[in-house]
Amino acid sequence: MAGRPAGFALARCDVDGDDGAWNVSKFFVVRGHRGCGVAKQAARLLFQRHPGPWTLSYLPANLPASRFWPNLVAAEASGPISRLEQQPPKVSAPKIRLRFRIDPLASTTT
Repeated sequence: MAGRPAGFALARCDVDGDDGAWNVSKFFVVRGHRGCGVAKQAARLLFQRHPGPWTLSYLPANLPASRFWPNLVAAEASGPISRLEQQPPKVSAPKIRLRFRIDPLASTTT
């Protein structure tokens, strides 16, 4: 697997209602790289590349995402984290939306 992509992340800062915050729009890790810290490291690098306010949403039915994102954001955020539960018909499926801030070089975990 050396030299092959392990996944991808898409961040944007043009999401309506986010007031210019960065948003984790897409995040994917290839199955063979899951469970060994690749996702944590990739997310941390993404956050540090664009310090400031962030948002992300995940489906509560996606159990791996429901464990991963709240734990990672709690470890990486600088200050309070807001959590908003969104339900249809406002969204297509139930979602949890996190809003938080990343200060430059704030990551203290490995």
